[in-house]
Amino acid sequence: LVSPSQTVTATAIQTKSIDEKGLVALESALFLAKSHPGRLREALPNLMELIFLLRDANALPHGLSDLDDFANSEGTLLPPSPYAISSEREAKLYLSKMYAPKKLAPGRIWLLSKMFSDYGESNGENPQKYSPKDCGESPGCFSHGHLLSVEKRNELLLIGEKVSIGQFLIGRKDRNSAKQMLCTLLDETKPKAGGDIMFQHHAVFALELSARLLFCNMDFASELFSLFVPRLTDILTSEKDVHASANPFLMERSIITILRFCIHMIDRDDMRQGVLSLLRLLLEIPEDIFIAIVDRVACGMAIIVHCALANLTDLRDWDLIGQLLDSCAKYTPLTIFDGVTSCVGSRFPTRLGGFVDAQSIIYSGASLIVQVLLKFTFGSYGNDLTLSTATIPFLEQAYEYLHHLQIEGPYDSGIDEELWISCSKAFYSVALGDDAHASRYAIDVLEHFVLSNHVEEISVISWLTLMEGLTIRRPSLEFTAPRHKIFNLLCRLILIIIPKLQCSEQGRFAEIGNMIVFYVQENIQFGPNHALYENSVQVLTNTVNVIAMLTFDNEVSKSIHNLSHSFSKELEKIGRDKHHE
Repeated sequence: LVSPSQTVTATAIQTKSIDEKGLVALESALFLAKSHPGRLREALPNLMELIFLLRDANALPHGLSDLDDFANSEGTLLPPSPYAISSEREAKLYLSKMYAPKKLAPGRIWLLSKMFSDYGESNGENPQKYSPKDCGESPGCFSHGHLLSVEKRNELLLIGEKVSIGQFLIGRKDRNSAKQMLCTLLDETKPKAGGDIMFQHHAVFALELSARLLFCNMDFASELFSLFVPRLTDILTSEKDVHASANPFLMERSIITILRFCIHMIDRDDMRQGVLSLLRLLLEIPEDIFIAIVDRVACGMAIIVHCALANLTDLRDWDLIGQLLDSCAKYTPLTIFDGVTSCVGSRFPTRLGGFVDAQSIIYSGASLIVQVLLKFTFGSYGNDLTLSTATIPFLEQAYEYLHHLQIEGPYDSGIDEELWISCSKAFYSVALGDDAHASRYAIDVLEHFVLSNHVEEISVISWLTLMEGLTIRRPSLEFTAPRHKIFNLLCRLILIIIPKLQCSEQGRFAEIGNMIVFYVQENIQFGPNHALYENSVQVLTNTVNVIAMLTFDNEVSKSIHNLSHSFSKELEKIGRDKHHE
């Protein structure tokens, strides 16, 4: 064999040590494989065994051995899952025993077996024992360099760099060579029963290389992706029986691979339905596995929402996205919150900006974002209300854009009054909280929301529904400003409703009027010296005066006169009480 990095004569080879000859043979074999990839057939499985052993020896070039993973919103890699920790620990224990002196595994590649065995204790009898401190117990680093001397590991690293082993495995290739390499890698991921420790450890690495190979050959990605579909489907669906306990880390890495495919290829028309069909498999994975890796699924889904906004048009696809977001938010709400709010802040056009680029977000996507934000505001995810106040500005912005699409955009569907009521209730629910500052802020948003979004488009029924909610539950009397603002808003809404009032709504209208009177009575109970007293009297007086100037249908005149009379009677009572004082 001839080393590509130097001229080696037969005499020179004869004078080399056994280890040196092995290194020359290794370098030459890798060089030949890289130079003639089209001629590799039966030898490819043996080549993969060699790659696995080099990784086990921490002798692959920097970065090639790592498994790509998700990071949190601050850019910090997520901590390893229980499955990653378990797989790492078992592999290290296995390797420390397997490559002990005089206990070499039969059938293993001789060169690396010899190198492992030489790195034992000085007496050559006992193996180098595994200790968590040797590797820092870092499950994110899937390597076992502590089993190999630094000198020998560096020699192997040098060979890998000389032959550009990463480029050979996952670099740009012609169509046939890429398919051949991908098939070989995916064959190494076939689930096996029986508790083969090293199978799972090597399979997740093969799957990682497979994904990188596809990303490096995007010109014919659809053809390569078609090879993934049956393999990933088999891993995730057949794990319902014996494989579920045998290879959970392979399931985890398969799920991460699917999420990565969606992120990178959901914008491609020829790939979209394929990646979504795989994403749908995540709804069926066992709950215990989902919970163990939910942080990774949540990070992936947060990114996918960004990618999907301008690409998904089918309601069924958005239903899938919504189900997965809800599933993740039950266990890790902050990750989904960060992803969704970041999406609103960076992608949603605003009224102030003239809704520039308003066609870039699909209506169904915007609607889903609003629904998710509503759940955060109402504390629907685990009854957690800690994010309610923080959600308000994003909910307002998202709804404002959705409203634009409904009224002025290409959809021209008319306002969704049920959604409008839900958003109004969401803002008001925050206003009813114990935080006075948050309450004032939420009421300011509510007031702006209900009075600025095409008031004329809202039906009387929806206005009455909103007012019922405002009168049944009221801010604490301790929160003077919020109570005054809500009372003022109620009176303004009365004036909006009167010109539109129909006979069929007179009963509800009368009940709301009675509740407003009760609201006034609560506000003035502390006497003229209280801030609520003067404000309430002034607002009620102005309302009565404006009602007297309004025109309305004769059929509802009795209800309106009754309301005005109730308000006037309350003012008279206030005047008498004040006079007696």
